[in-house]
Amino acid sequence: MQTRKIFLFVIATLLVLGLVGCNTNKPLTQSYNDRNVRPYNYDGTRNYGTYNEGAPYYGAPNYAPNYNRVTPYNGATPYANYDNRFRNNVNAEADRLADIAARVNGVHDATVVIAGGNVYVGINLNDRIQTGPQSDAVERNVYHAVKKAAPHYNVYITSDADLLGRLRNIGDGIRNGTPIDRFQTDMRDFNTRFRTYTR
Repeated sequence: MQTRKIFLFVIATLLVLGLVGCNTNKPLTQSYNDRNVRPYNYDGTRNYGTYNEGAPYYGAPNYAPNYNRVTPYNGATPYANYDNRFRNNVNAEADRLADIAARVNGVHDATVVIAGGNVYVGINLNDRIQTGPQSDAVERNVYHAVKKAAPHYNVYITSDADLLGRLRNIGDGIRNGTPIDRFQTDMRDFNTRFRTYTR
């Protein structure tokens, strides 16, 4: 009696396993080869990366080859435009912080360069501001205004004319496409010669 129960259990198990094995063979994940996949969309206007904009296969009506498409053979990167867009965002942030610095009483105009986690602010003081305690007070006010607007950055500030000129040249170079890495020597010098305040 006991062996008959075991025999029926084994037969039932084999029958269930056999029926499960006859199920349709479906892939585990959905295939996206037939879709216009747009995996990178950061600014809402144009997608990063590459994706199929035209017909799904070569020879289709209105087929236009996309030579910017990422394949294992062309060495393209999906972040081809990321550097320029990142630079534009940093430039917009630098302009915003320069406007904030220029609005401080005693400042004629301001220049801001953002490098990594640092903000370098160069200010051109009004003619009526004397060097010494007056300029120190204006620098401190600018520091606090910029730090309040961008608390996640380390803020460095100067009103020295020579350093301001160098900072403007660096800012112009960055806006014209020069990589920030080319100015590392200047940035190290700025870290020692620009001021920062704790309170």
